[in-house]
Amino acid sequence: MINYHLVGVDQMEASKLRRKLDPIEPWDNAKSERVKPVIAYIANSFGVDIVPSEPRWENSIYPLYYLYAGKNRVNTNAIYAKMRDDYIALFPGLDRTCSTDQLTAFIGDIANTEIDLLIEDVDYFIFVEAKDPPDGKSAIFQKRHGVHQLVLQYAEGLFLARKIKNGSF
Repeated sequence: MINYHLVGVDQMEASKLRRKLDPIEPWDNAKSERVKPVIAYIANSFGVDIVPSEPRWENSIYPLYYLYAGKNRVNTNAIYAKMRDDYIALFPGLDRTCSTDQLTAFIGDIANTEIDLLIEDVDYFIFVEAKDPPDGKSAIFQKRHGVHQLVLQYAEGLFLARKIKNGSF
């Protein structure tokens, strides 16, 4: 049995993120139809009422990093600096509680946190962390600088959600 951990669900126009990440990916309607009941089941099991309409998904993705890097090869430090500046703009006051170095390290950690499954639809996106541990064993989650993987994914989802709602990309 696969354990699903719903990391972030946000009601928004998530197709903006999809268009930015992969604007030319062709999708077959049959693919969407097959996954709709799965999405509804996962969301409902967490008490979230979602009616899938046009879901698309990608697996093993780093959405924040690729959003900023795009298809260009650019300096990673420049990407992290832009993310940090945007993060401070979207979460005012954060720069007073963290040093620039701490915030840059945190941004690097969330940008380099893999999302197992990114599901996007017209008005929401979902990050899914799927673990399939052997029988009798617990799922193993990574930590970066002492921060749990699910916390980093949640922070990434909040950042992307606020960025989309703010219309800043």
